[in-house]
Amino acid sequence: MSWSEFIYFAAGSLILWYSGTLLLYRAKKAFWGNLLIVAGLILFASFIALLWSSMDHPPLRTMGETRLWYSLFIVLVGYVTYLRWRYKWLMAYSVVVSTVFVLVNLLKPEIHTANLMPALQSIWFVPHVTVYILSYAMMGAATIAALIACRFSNSIF
Repeated sequence: MSWSEFIYFAAGSLILWYSGTLLLYRAKKAFWGNLLIVAGLILFASFIALLWSSMDHPPLRTMGETRLWYSLFIVLVGYVTYLRWRYKWLMAYSVVVSTVFVLVNLLKPEIHTANLMPALQSIWFVPHVTVYILSYAMMGAATIAALIACRFSNSIF
């Protein structure tokens, strides 16, 4: 497995994620939406597993490999959050953020060989960045919700 096959896995995963997210917004089609999102996660994770197997080391040494993990975990965390609290908008947001990372990997192939400095090759680096990206998203959403609530209560505006 090499980076040349990534476009097929990425395109398939993005199609499944977007289709699944759209179906989540239709109450009667939520089962199929969940199924498509999980299928996209499995497809994307299979590329990472196959790449890992072909390289004989975890894909955590280059910028491109790290972005693979971001793309996977941002959708996974968004999906788990959706399952717990039913925030459809967060699922959609995580798919959009993941798309940005996937597109960077597709459009800048030189990052597939750009090694990270040793301190950033820690196994905790990817979860750390994924969590703070989602944390900033939540903080922004909470700020927008608070401003809207203030607007409708006429307390500030």
